[in-house]
Amino acid sequence: MISEKLMRQADGKVVNIIFFSGEDLKGVKCTNFYRKEEDDEENMLEIGDLIINQSEIKELIILAK
Repeated sequence: MISEKLMRQADGKVVNIIFFSGEDLKGVKCTNFYRKEEDDEENMLEIGDLIINQSEIKELIILAK
């Protein structure tokens, strides 16, 4: 699983995301980072109208601002 720090750094930047399921998103803009507020929640990234949980992301590559 990727780190919270890397997710925070992706906020507002163009990224590639590779999922554990084998799917990927390339050249998408991360519009927001949501930090978990409770222990039973997860950190999340917002990509347009998608919300992606930290546990779904195998690899996160930051491409540009």
